[in-house]
Amino acid sequence: MKSHSKLNCPETIYNELEQFIHSKNYVFLTRKLDHNIQIRKYNINDSFETVAKYIDLHGGKIVYGVSILESDILFEKQAFAVWESPENTLHHVTRGSNMKIMFIPNENPYVIPEDYVSDFYNLFSTKEESCIEEFISNKRRFQELMSKTTNSLTEDEMNDICRYGNLSALERLTNKKIEKDFDLKDRILKRVKK
Repeated sequence: MKSHSKLNCPETIYNELEQFIHSKNYVFLTRKLDHNIQIRKYNINDSFETVAKYIDLHGGKIVYGVSILESDILFEKQAFAVWESPENTLHHVTRGSNMKIMFIPNENPYVIPEDYVSDFYNLFSTKEESCIEEFISNKRRFQELMSKTTNSLTEDEMNDICRYGNLSALERLTNKKIEKDFDLKDRILKRVKK
């Protein structure tokens, strides 16, 4: 079964994507792993903690922004951080994220953002595609819960986090729903072939 909800780095820039990102200030970065940094199990954004620890080892600065991701069904702007070396070059050093990222620095790139929840754009935004809206809603809920400190989470909230884990269960559930909706699947496949 094809994963229609699996998010990856865009390979090319096209009109629909440009309208979503509203920026020409993007860079493509390929992950460089020369460390074995350990991070907490539950973490809304592994990149923030990873880059901070990387700076402890190598100097430099943390640059905050967004990683642009796309799937067959949506676009996502995800809060993300990269390492700025002492030579002022940007590097992607976060394990567990995509090997290649499209990164846009924030307007104020050295200030930690207050909001960690992603922006989404549903490429099939009609009422019939409720499984896509449900996917986005659940992913947003997961991110909102993860942005709280673990001590302030209720038992139900912790159960929600554990149920979705790294969101792969949510991706599988969404893909199963897409596979059953032949019309939606056909439209997704037509869009992907463009």
